[in-house]
Amino acid sequence: RKVARSGYEIRFFPKDTTPIAIDCIILDTKIILCSFRPELNAVVIESKNIADGCRAIWNLAWNAAIPMNK
Repeated sequence: RKVARSGYEIRFFPKDTTPIAIDCIILDTKIILCSFRPELNAVVIESKNIADGCRAIWNLAWNAAIPMNK
């Protein structure tokens, strides 16, 4: 079963990690936080400092996650 397009990399958190029920889009100077359950909610924050901080946290999480092919 194909789960990603060519060129994409997927990583997983360990099974004992707290589930994450939101999506976070990090742009240059904005972050968008979305929750889809039980209804759609979203918050946009425009701040380069906050976007940079969220980007750093995302990088830490990505580097700690387990690559799909392992």
